[in-house]
Amino acid sequence: MRTLALLPLLTFVIACGGDGTPTGGPEPPSLGDFPVGTYVGTIEESDVSDDYLYLVGTHRITFTSNATWNLILNGVSAVTGRFSVSGSQISITDVSGTYSCAQVGPTYATGTYTWSFDGNALSFTVVSDNCTGRVVGMTTSLMIRQ
Repeated sequence: MRTLALLPLLTFVIACGGDGTPTGGPEPPSLGDFPVGTYVGTIEESDVSDDYLYLVGTHRITFTSNATWNLILNGVSAVTGRFSVSGSQISITDVSGTYSCAQVGPTYATGTYTWSFDGNALSFTVVSDNCTGRVVGMTTSLMIRQ
């Protein structure tokens, strides 16, 4: 009877490769050399036209190893989403938030950029993006690694 009680535990250990780490299942996203982490940049009034004054202030963006991201603008969560990387290109998709371009419509949800990182600063150049607010936010200032 005790042998049967240990069967579920033994099955778990075998399925997890013996150390409790699951084997199989979905692979984590491939992010290549993209430097996940938290970055901070600042947009000044003089950097933008009147249409984009809502973007003025401190931008804190976090890119995670599970391909999600979050933008905090002036201490308030503004947009969350997911991203994918292919070489030096990143596709950023808004999912939710006050300034989410996904609210405008599906053709505004995702933008594609090239990225570069010098070991401290992350910068983006637009490839294609229908959401002009995201373009301004992503390309106006360098993002410094925290």
